[in-house]
Amino acid sequence: MKNLPTQSKKAYQKIRQTIISGDLIPGDIINIDEICLRFGTSKTPTREALVVLTHEQFLESLPRIGYMVTKPSIRDVKEMFHVRIILEVDAIGLALEYIKDEDIEALERNNKEEQQISKNQASRIIQPEAFRLNQEFHMMIAKTSGNTILASLIQQQLEMVERALSLDPFITDSSQHEN
Repeated sequence: MKNLPTQSKKAYQKIRQTIISGDLIPGDIINIDEICLRFGTSKTPTREALVVLTHEQFLESLPRIGYMVTKPSIRDVKEMFHVRIILEVDAIGLALEYIKDEDIEALERNNKEEQQISKNQASRIIQPEAFRLNQEFHMMIAKTSGNTILASLIQQQLEMVERALSLDPFITDSSQHEN
């Protein structure tokens, strides 16, 4: 994605966010003309973005039809959580070297707020605000690690988890209640 020209990056980000947020769901068929119209992009950058999203397995190319939004398998979700654990354990180790008192206070405030929301929820479905706070918590640690590439990879994993949860809110994000 880094090597994409600016317009392709914009198209990539818009389409990817539309998939992650659940506005496009697995099985939805999209074509270049629809995407160009929807996002006000031209064909070449949109095509480049769709190729990258296909490579990242967000989409499947259907010759002469367009692209279909894919659904992560159970194995994909398990692997996603496994990779996330590996990345976040490393981020915590690095963050311990750089963390300041104000970082700890921000993490504690975030955790307290998330716990309050989680305590009030009646079902296993993760509430959007609690999920947002959880992501924020993990990104605070990732950024405190001082490793921008690691933080970027963790952000990607969090977005993949968001996509999986938007498709099946009963998937348990084990980190949700372990901060």
